Amino acid sequence: MLVATRYITPKDTYTDTILPSYTSVQYFETLKKAYGICSKAVHTGFLKNETSTRVLLSNAQGICRKALLKRLDEGGEPDWTRLVLGA
Repeated sequence: MLVATRYITPKDTYTDTILPSYTSVQYFETLKKAYGICSKAVHTGFLKNETSTRVLLSNAQGICRKALLKRLDEGGEPDWTRLVLGA
């Protein structure tokens, strides 16, 4: 989760990815909420069939896709020495 939120920024755009305009904190919060929902589904077998759940999981999927596409475009390893925590 940290990798995806660190690796993409609000100014990154891919025309085939439709996402709300998020800040880095919003990316993190969306992925954190999605992780919680998915973890609960895996461990309890319970998943709320609500529009808000579907939207959240769809947005989280788009964030992950966006991060992977950016990584492929840039190639090589990220410069982990430039990672800023708590910024």
